[in-house]
Amino acid sequence: MTKSEKSKFSELEQLTFEEAYKRLERIANYLENSEISIESAIDAFEEGQFLYKLCQKKLEQAELKLKHLEEIVPKEE
Repeated sequence: MTKSEKSKFSELEQLTFEEAYKRLERIANYLENSEISIESAIDAFEEGQFLYKLCQKKLEQAELKLKHLEEIVPKEE
């Protein structure tokens, strides 16, 4: 991703997983159900790709946090 693309989506970095996922769903519906110009479709697709990667990143971070908590919290036997 280029520097200009990063700045284009920098405000999206602040979204929670749930907010990003809902926005991604809206973009998918928009692309599937709208008659739009190719330029609009490309813009929406680019944002969707960014949101997809953001959701993946947030899920990976949550998974690492859970693994860390499992390591530090003693298991009951």
